[in-house]
Amino acid sequence: MGSLTGFLFRSYSNAAERVALRLHADEVQLNIDTAAPCGLILNELVSQALKHAFKDGRSGELRVELRAEADGYSLTVADDGPGFPADVDLKTTASLGMSLVDTLTKQLKAKLTIRSEHGACFRLDFKELKYAERN
Repeated sequence: MGSLTGFLFRSYSNAAERVALRLHADEVQLNIDTAAPCGLILNELVSQALKHAFKDGRSGELRVELRAEADGYSLTVADDGPGFPADVDLKTTASLGMSLVDTLTKQLKAKLTIRSEHGACFRLDFKELKYAERN
């Protein structure tokens, strides 16, 4: 998780100079069927935050957390930017990235909660997928 977010920060020019990354990850091991979609969702949400929450030279904080919960896991990506537009529906958005997040959330059989108070906050609650046998 740290190397992915670090790569994204380097990719978005001078974001590392203006945006403080607060990273917390519990020690978890996920199978590939769960880890791959989670990584893609993380990539998209961090990219969206760096593009939209901190544009025009704005500085701030980006928080990324992966937590082991009693009944599964939670992945949170939150920023202190202007927030996520309230009228955006992930199922009908024209944003390819957010459509991807919606599709991957369904693939994980997860619940995505979006809040827009004091910035945008995306929380994905999920369980590890059972390994699907392949023929």
